[in-house]
Amino acid sequence: MTISGPIVKYAQRLNIAEHKDILQKAEDLCQQISAESKFSVLKLSGSCQTVISLHLASKVCRRPIQDLKLILKSAGLSKVKYQNVLRNVESALNLEEVLSIDDICVQLGCSQIRQKAANSLKQYQATFLSKLSASRRDDVNFDKAIYPCAAILAAVKAEKGIRVDKNKLSDLGSTTKTELEKMAADIWAAQPQTPLNTPVKKKTVKSLVQAVLTRALENEEIVPDTPGKKQKRFNDDDEESDDDHCIFNRDDYEMWKQKILNLAGLV
Repeated sequence: MTISGPIVKYAQRLNIAEHKDILQKAEDLCQQISAESKFSVLKLSGSCQTVISLHLASKVCRRPIQDLKLILKSAGLSKVKYQNVLRNVESALNLEEVLSIDDICVQLGCSQIRQKAANSLKQYQATFLSKLSASRRDDVNFDKAIYPCAAILAAVKAEKGIRVDKNKLSDLGSTTKTELEKMAADIWAAQPQTPLNTPVKKKTVKSLVQAVLTRALENEEIVPDTPGKKQKRFNDDDEESDDDHCIFNRDDYEMWKQKILNLAGLV
């Protein structure tokens, strides 16, 4: 198949001129777009039609063009309008390809969150379908590129220290960054929300004993009820003696402390 001048020209601009298979596929797609009347409603300029053909061809050949800014400049469209046109053409040509979460994670270098993303998407789908009647569930189509991409974005937001290229992610999802963010928020909202696990510092034996002793002294009474020992209560008017600071011996103290710890469930 002979490659037309416009295809060669824009392939050079997009830095893919050396990939002959992409150029041949783009030529074929460009001819389809020109031949079918259904594309006339899109009112595509010649340059835009050529760029879209090259873009779709690069995706079909598994070597997608990464420089979205260069694509938009070559097509002469804003990002939002280009994405809309691209989706329409892609759908009309039956070229919509939904990459798996694993494939996308590999491309973005975030394989560590693929399981979390997969679980999040599964939970979202289950929650979404549960709100519909049985007759309407068959009409739902989750085979769109935005879903796995949004699930990955939701998983990334839930993990600290992981970043992805949102521009590339939105391109893989054939959507805009705004739509991707919204879908990611919807997916995350469908997840069972559990409070963050805040570690609780376990009281030490020393702090527990000190707390009990402080409480006892505030009540002005000696807590240990040790057999053979007389409980002693003192008031401010009582004459203080050296014995007031040694109410029970070491063995009695250890027995009492063990009892307190048992009641507290610390031993």
